[in-house]
Amino acid sequence: MNEEKEAKHEAVCEALRPPPDIKSLEIMVFKGRTPSNWIGSLNKLKMLTLNSFLKLGDEFLGVEISDHIHIHGTSSSSSVIAFPKLQKLELTGMDELEEWEFGNDDITIMPHIKSLYITYCEKLKSLPELLLQSTTLESLTIFGVPIVQESFKRRTKKDWSKISHIPNIEIQNIVFRSK
Repeated sequence: MNEEKEAKHEAVCEALRPPPDIKSLEIMVFKGRTPSNWIGSLNKLKMLTLNSFLKLGDEFLGVEISDHIHIHGTSSSSSVIAFPKLQKLELTGMDELEEWEFGNDDITIMPHIKSLYITYCEKLKSLPELLLQSTTLESLTIFGVPIVQESFKRRTKKDWSKISHIPNIEIQNIVFRSK
């Protein structure tokens, strides 16, 4: 997609800012490079579905380091929480997504996430360690994500230990439940 079309997608997404108290949001077929900054400001959001996005990273959180360096007159950023109430995140049909990582350790991200659903992201190489380590994560579904699926093969790959604490895991229609 050319830059002009990407810019149009970004402008439309920016113009469609939902009310701040929205609890569920689904965005489909966003072809811009960077989602709107308002996404990370939806503090009451409990369910988020993103279908056909190109990029996910710190910009997805809607907060920049410069935005929170001087919170309450201090240089601490520990009070910044991205998606404080989000419980369910679904990512699907992200054909071009290869990397998904949050690089800023100073931000608390999705502290109440319970369900992570990743489907048809064929080039995705890994899931963010920050999300996989969450003690609140109760359900992980991965389907159509071959590189990630291979890394989580039960008992055969070292990465299984990164998800073995999650009570309900489904990888390519194979269900694993902790006892």
